Amino acid sequence: MKKIKVERLGQGMGAGEKVEVLKRKDILEIIENLSDYEIIKTAYEGFNKRFKTGYATINLETGELQTVSLGQGETHQAIDNTFVIIYTFDMNADLSDICENYEDETELIETIEFNFELDWTLINMQLNEWYK
Repeated sequence: MKKIKVERLGQGMGAGEKVEVLKRKDILEIIENLSDYEIIKTAYEGFNKRFKTGYATINLETGELQTVSLGQGETHQAIDNTFVIIYTFDMNADLSDICENYEDETELIETIEFNFELDWTLINMQLNEWYK
């Protein structure tokens, strides 16, 4: 896959620098080819109830699905922020509302997967910021 140069978004170290990222069409293809289960599981891996929100992200430089975990008020420096969030597992989620046996990770993810949809509006808004 070919790469293009874009300006790194965000604040702090690395902001405004040029960085090589995969083309937008390649990122969209990667997202479309992911299973719902692996997206949800990736976000869940970064989740820590009441402490950390888990994010499933696509690294724009490598195309890899990655977990990002941030607590309230935490942010990444621009240099660590070359990704698009595709799904969020909020730290304040009441898992008992989602699944009776929410301590069973597989059952929880499969329950969420039943009604799962990506927020393509949000994904495209983020991509529009990167690929101006």
